[in-house]
Amino acid sequence: MDKDDEYTVTPSQRQSAPFFLSGFLAQSCVVAICVMIGLWMGVYSSHPGLDWTDTFHRLHLHPFLMVVAVVFSATEAILIFRMLRTISKPTVKAIHVFLHTATLALVGTALAAVIKSKNDLKFAHFYSAHSWFALIVLFLYASEYVAGIIVFVLPTRCISDTMRQNILPFHKFFGLCTYVFALITIGMGVFDFLESIVGTSAYSNLGLQARLGNAICVILLILGATVVHILTRSTYARPSTSDSLFEPEPL
Repeated sequence: MDKDDEYTVTPSQRQSAPFFLSGFLAQSCVVAICVMIGLWMGVYSSHPGLDWTDTFHRLHLHPFLMVVAVVFSATEAILIFRMLRTISKPTVKAIHVFLHTATLALVGTALAAVIKSKNDLKFAHFYSAHSWFALIVLFLYASEYVAGIIVFVLPTRCISDTMRQNILPFHKFFGLCTYVFALITIGMGVFDFLESIVGTSAYSNLGLQARLGNAICVILLILGATVVHILTRSTYARPSTSDSLFEPEPL
């Protein structure tokens, strides 16, 4: 073997390290945010706890379930085609649909929790920018979900592969935009939650709650940037395989 050939690095090898580092960073952010919101709502809040029977504990379920839905379930759903590179595309597609379905189920439960809690506390509904953003994002997400089922899950006798390929870029673009909007909405929700418990006291009196909330927002930014990087870098795309339902990879 020629000595120069021994140390030749292929383009795929050059991309593997940044790809896996980006994936590791994204997954680390997911774990960190989910753990922090669980600790905040379940341990360190003014009325710590997560259950449906107590009004305040039920109210805490709203941010907790929303974070699990978007930060965990939705993130894994949109990354799965690039992260699970050795699993057949039909299998990955089934997991993709399941995770998006779980996201909507968690979001629905979170909405029910906050509405019931606010009814019990006689608080107004949907008056903040956060709640308006949330309704818009929910509409966009549900629309993406329904469109994705119709276009990419129904048999080809209903939707041809050619039409799927034409629609796919729009599905990917609007899916990623909706995901970023959802992360922004969560950040707004964290701010609203902190503002609601500060009242007229000094922000510094919140102590660990403020630090947890601020840290969550910072990590949300890192997560969003990392996910966008992974999904928009063409060299990170899933390798072509013979088991693909059609060649381009969906978001």
